[in-house]
Amino acid sequence: MIMSTVDLLSSFGLDEKEGRVYLGLTKLGWTTILDLSRRSQIKRSSLYRVIERLVAKGLVEVKPDEFTTYYRCASTEVFEAMIAEQKYRVRAMDTDLQLLRSQLKLLQSSGVQETGVRFHRGPRGIQVLELKIVSQPNLKLRILGTSQWHETVGRRFAEEIRQKELERGITVREITNPGMEEKIPLSGQIDWTDNVEFVKRCYRHRQISRKEIAINNEITVLPEALVLYSITADEVVGIEIQSTSYAKIMAGLFDGLWERAQPIDSFG
Repeated sequence: MIMSTVDLLSSFGLDEKEGRVYLGLTKLGWTTILDLSRRSQIKRSSLYRVIERLVAKGLVEVKPDEFTTYYRCASTEVFEAMIAEQKYRVRAMDTDLQLLRSQLKLLQSSGVQETGVRFHRGPRGIQVLELKIVSQPNLKLRILGTSQWHETVGRRFAEEIRQKELERGITVREITNPGMEEKIPLSGQIDWTDNVEFVKRCYRHRQISRKEIAINNEITVLPEALVLYSITADEVVGIEIQSTSYAKIMAGLFDGLWERAQPIDSFG
């Protein structure tokens, strides 16, 4: 579609009435408000305001006379100057954007972060949460573990998650209470998974006494979040707490427990 001249002028910040007046001045050359009003069918009271705006934009020239004032449109070089000014502003904005990004990044890393909480209900909600976790490659997961997780999502889905962890370079360190996990033989073959490569390359686990810490609900520590599972006969829910500061605190606590926990096999 071919744009009208008034539409083209709108690209330079002229509204419909300003565009009409500018075109009228283009045709008439030096002219008075009275003559322009007659030809453009715009009332003089409105025309004065429009002319003032066009003069302020540098698009109309003014020539006072002894008895009246004449107006005409300025050279089209004014539009070139407008473009040059916009280009300068864009370059300045681009420079400011780089600085703004740096400053915002500093504020995000040093400021108080808002804590967000999301609830994932039911076995399907737990599955969605697990898929979200393993979507991030090269994670180093810290888990205070129970048998609740794979019992809830089912063995087939649990095996899919372990395969994704293997493919995406995700490692798992898990601490459990005695009696929760059996010793893993050097072959890596264990009854709770068929994925021997996952066991050998990705999974390490240790045990800690219930006197040190009773692990009744599974907790996964991520770089910027905590995931807690509350699984009872009445409710299945995964609680995702988005907080880098809390995650760092829990990571430190986990690492302390890991040092005190007992390796129970060659993979610990």
